Amino acid sequence: MTIIHSVKPPALGVAALAATVLLAGCGGTGPSGNPATTAQNFLHALSDGDPGALCQVTADERTGPAKKGSAEWDECLATMDQALAEAGNEFAEYSGVTVDAATVDGTEATVSKDQIKGVAEPAFAIDLTMFGDTWYVTDF
Repeated sequence: MTIIHSVKPPALGVAALAATVLLAGCGGTGPSGNPATTAQNFLHALSDGDPGALCQVTADERTGPAKKGSAEWDECLATMDQALAEAGNEFAEYSGVTVDAATVDGTEATVSKDQIKGVAEPAFAIDLTMFGDTWYVTDF
């Protein structure tokens, strides 16, 4: 097991959005090589309410990321947009968070609640999977 520390870049309910990530099979061109950075980008996309950014950093853990321009990508955008609309401003508090590390075991990684900084009590941990050389959020 390896712990990767990230360099801090500039800056619906949880269950419903988590199910959306798992079912949508999203994915795009997330940041390569650092699961902590991918998790941080995911949290910022949640706070911004940005379906496109969410689809770029999420994937179905069995089938991997969807390709931009595919039917799966379009489905991801629509599903994320609906889930974010239902969530309202529930994730606004994550706008300034940083993720200082991730625990890596091969092609799987986890960001625990205590590795998420800048929010009083993070609501969830984040699981990531590497496809190729890119990390994607697969569950939270």
